[in-house]
Amino acid sequence: MVKTILHNTLLGTTLCDIVVDDGVIVDIHKTAQRASLQPSGAELYDCTGYAAFPTFANAHTHAAMTLFRGYAGNVPLNVWLNKYIWPAEERLTPEMVYWGTRLACVEMIKSGTTAFANMYFFQDAEADAVRDSGIRALLGYNLPDRGGKGSLAERVEEFVGCHDINSDNMVRFALAPHSVYAVSEADLVMCANIASNRNLRYLIHMSETQNEVDNCLQQHGCRPYEYLDKLGILQQIGPNLIGAHSLYLSDSEIALVGRHHCTVAHNPNSNLKLASGFKFMLRELEQAGANIAIGTDGCSSSDSLDMLEAAKLTALLQRGWRGNAQAMSANQALRHASLGGFKAMGVNAGKIDIGMQADLMLVDLDNVAMIPNHDVESNLLFAAHPDAIDSVMCAGKFVMRHREVPGETLVKSKVRTLAKQLMAAAAVVLLLLTSACRRHNPADGKMIFRYNESAGITSLDPAYAKDQALIWACSQLYNGLVQLDTNLAVQPAIAKSWHISPDGLSYTFLLRNDVCFHKNTLFNTSDSTRPVNAYDFEYSFNRILDPKVASPGLWIFNNIKSFSATSDSTFVVRLHHPFAPQLSLLAMPYCSAVPREVVEHYGADFRKHPCGTGPFAFQYWKEGVKLVLRRNPLYFERDTAGTRLPYLDAVAITFIVDKQTAFLEFVKHNLDFMNSIAPSYKDELLTRTGQLKPKYADKLNMVSTPFLNTEYLGFLMDDPTSPLRDKRVRQAINYAFDRRKMLLYMRNDIGSAGCYGMIPCGIAGYDTNTPQAYDYNPVRARQLLAEAGFPGGKGLPSLTLSTTATYLDLCKYIQQQLGLVGINVQVDVNPPGALRENIAQSKSQWFRGSWIADYPDAENYLSLFTSNNFCPSGPNYTHYSNPRYDELYDRACRYPNDSLRTELYKRMNAMIMDDAPVVVLYYDQILHFTHKNLSGLASNAMNALDLRKVKINQYHRK
Repeated sequence: MVKTILHNTLLGTTLCDIVVDDGVIVDIHKTAQRASLQPSGAELYDCTGYAAFPTFANAHTHAAMTLFRGYAGNVPLNVWLNKYIWPAEERLTPEMVYWGTRLACVEMIKSGTTAFANMYFFQDAEADAVRDSGIRALLGYNLPDRGGKGSLAERVEEFVGCHDINSDNMVRFALAPHSVYAVSEADLVMCANIASNRNLRYLIHMSETQNEVDNCLQQHGCRPYEYLDKLGILQQIGPNLIGAHSLYLSDSEIALVGRHHCTVAHNPNSNLKLASGFKFMLRELEQAGANIAIGTDGCSSSDSLDMLEAAKLTALLQRGWRGNAQAMSANQALRHASLGGFKAMGVNAGKIDIGMQADLMLVDLDNVAMIPNHDVESNLLFAAHPDAIDSVMCAGKFVMRHREVPGETLVKSKVRTLAKQLMAAAAVVLLLLTSACRRHNPADGKMIFRYNESAGITSLDPAYAKDQALIWACSQLYNGLVQLDTNLAVQPAIAKSWHISPDGLSYTFLLRNDVCFHKNTLFNTSDSTRPVNAYDFEYSFNRILDPKVASPGLWIFNNIKSFSATSDSTFVVRLHHPFAPQLSLLAMPYCSAVPREVVEHYGADFRKHPCGTGPFAFQYWKEGVKLVLRRNPLYFERDTAGTRLPYLDAVAITFIVDKQTAFLEFVKHNLDFMNSIAPSYKDELLTRTGQLKPKYADKLNMVSTPFLNTEYLGFLMDDPTSPLRDKRVRQAINYAFDRRKMLLYMRNDIGSAGCYGMIPCGIAGYDTNTPQAYDYNPVRARQLLAEAGFPGGKGLPSLTLSTTATYLDLCKYIQQQLGLVGINVQVDVNPPGALRENIAQSKSQWFRGSWIADYPDAENYLSLFTSNNFCPSGPNYTHYSNPRYDELYDRACRYPNDSLRTELYKRMNAMIMDDAPVVVLYYDQILHFTHKNLSGLASNAMNALDLRKVKINQYHRK
């Protein structure tokens, strides 16, 4: 760490220079000339006009309760806990706790706090938040806990074994039994035994209300501290105990606490707001030998994490209830808020002195509350607000400079969103658990599959099936020559078999003779239909090529030299070059068979008068409201028992734009299926690892599969002015942020970390053994920056990352993480259309993109980096160019052998990872939800919606 000098700082009444090295104050002396002070490589900060104070240590809080700030703020403590807080906390997730703790850290930093003792849930998420914030914490394992495998004692032992308190100077762990009234005698003793054996702190609420004391007397025949003494706990852990509140103490209890040198954490804000009491026996406890510290409690009970305010209230209350203006000085109150808390946590800080940890803050003496400076301590405590605190240092590093905390904007945005989700979940859960029982499709007893399409449907013509909404609808109405199964293997459809020539240039398809179009009077036949033949495919393919049709599927014919029907049952496709994935391309809806008679009759209106061969036929469509498809009684496919498919009588599609409303319709059984999950209710349904929570296992089915979608950040490789041309800078960015943590705290672990290249999991070529994987490694990132000539990011220009509002939170997370290694990033938010245009025109130096597979072959992803695909004429938006890569790509496309082609794909993927034209963020995941009375729904990694074998059992929901 670089030595730091705080020059010309007011310390007490003297201007001093404070020298910090490796997180410790190594020298303090009166201000001298800069030239004689600043050794080579030292960073000197001119602190003229600022006074230095030790930072605060918050001795008792529940940090992530920032999410509940202002919630149920006018009720007594017992009602507040039992009716509001504890039920709400049941809906917390690690993601919520992470961001709630991040917000708490920002608030504490901005009010001069660099350490806090915490009692809450999901300690790993808390630890990540604290480390990302750069301050210190003592994190207590909360009892009662959230349950899990094994006995409570086994879970506590496992927790302690996984969290060595000596392994991290910034984040340490403790045991935190809530209180004597919420935790059993056996568990209180069990925690004390473990804490004693492991030298852990023991955090507990004590004597917060008179009612708590009365109940303890009634149940145990003694007061709370006497009860702990009776159990032998005070003797075991003594100085390691931090007793929060401790308002109602007898003389004998005060003597006990002092004799065992326990810490008592006073929380005046919370005590006053909840009307718990205010006569804290501070002087008596201190004289007895107790360590006095101050806390804020959580934001739900005190609304604020401002230790300056807590210290001020401590002094004012002591003076007020004792009737003595000298009962507590500013110096004493600040000392308890600082040194007392650090001592409780076992941190050598709380004073600005040689050998102490460099946890200090710089107070602006020009702040209106600091003028005049008759007594800077009195001004700070009794007059100032947190805005007088200009900068904060923790362990020798600035975590706030000139009131700016890195990542603050992202943190506030995330907590706003998550807090709304947390409260919204209550209504959702109530509805999910109590929705009225009713019969599915009560009107006629038919099996009607209902789903919502929030994106809307603009056409039922397969020539325009370019996005998921249109593909799903067209997949029910049409068939092509071939289709993909659940494993993405090509299977027969209207073509019952095919032959590929030895040179890979000719595909001959033999068609079935039992496939008919949906009934339509335009066929002028006795049964209003006719069989499909090879000439229908010749017509349908030519239609895609017709410039007047302007089909977005034109590109799939780029390598097709010709096609023709050689008879009613034979269709031949000829290629310019061998291309192994060609067969899977023909499974796309663009290549569906359509009847000339119907298409030419309706012209452009064929979009709303579709006629195909699929398992369902068109019945009704009120655009933007509802689309109904009915069962096709002539559908050619059958199940293994010989029963004609589909089983369903109809499909009904609604177009509710608001996803929350659509979800409520799903909960009420008005919808049978839900694709994916919106942020407002994902935390209620899913665990931290993206699984369906056990409490919904008897109500819902969830199927999760990999989705062939790679989310990434792309670099423009041929910008001569950009530092991103240096591979070492691009690699440093790849190493500098934690993808797994990003997924855990921003996506409930939906998806998998994009450490292994552009080819996503779920497709051949995905390779976790790639020689260049980008696991989180900030040390390596800093090394690469130094090798590139930017040590610590010095000299590296600010980089602009272009994105859309949808991905703003994710990009801001990356911005904050990169800032920790010295890479300054500005996030530029664009409308989706504008960003796509800028990327296509090579106007974005660094941009967020994604690639959803059009067909299930890794070539689809690797084509993004070939030289002949430079945008705007192709999808190579990075302008990556590598002759060796192009050579391997050409070879792979011509290989008919799947295993040999896959090995080439892996080599190409490794080249991309090493050259780093992109930062792969994550590989997406499909989530499908259905009710328990539905079965047979099929899908694949292309997120297909296969309804052919779906059944809906007709029964009353229980």
